[in-house]
Amino acid sequence: MLKKAPDDDVVMTLVERALAKPEHERETFLKDACSDDSELFEHVWNYVQWEGRMNGFLLEPFYSAGANEHPFEPGEPKWHRAAWASCMKPWMKNWNAASP
Repeated sequence: MLKKAPDDDVVMTLVERALAKPEHERETFLKDACSDDSELFEHVWNYVQWEGRMNGFLLEPFYSAGANEHPFEPGEPKWHRAAWASCMKPWMKNWNAASP
């Protein structure tokens, strides 16, 4: 007989609620919330532990393109971008060759 997969909405709601608690209260909260469903507890607890290990990894962007982004302006010809890229090719080729 196949095991019933936990409902994603329930799992993610429990994960979010657990993460909103202080770290030392999370496990107790989940044990109470999952009551007799040990499979649900293990599933949710695994997510909570991984979030702790990842320490918010990728919640904030590693690189913000905003300051360095050069979006197209209305009426800007496409060749302008192509010309910029072609003049950068020799530099990029040398830079890639020098990289270990």
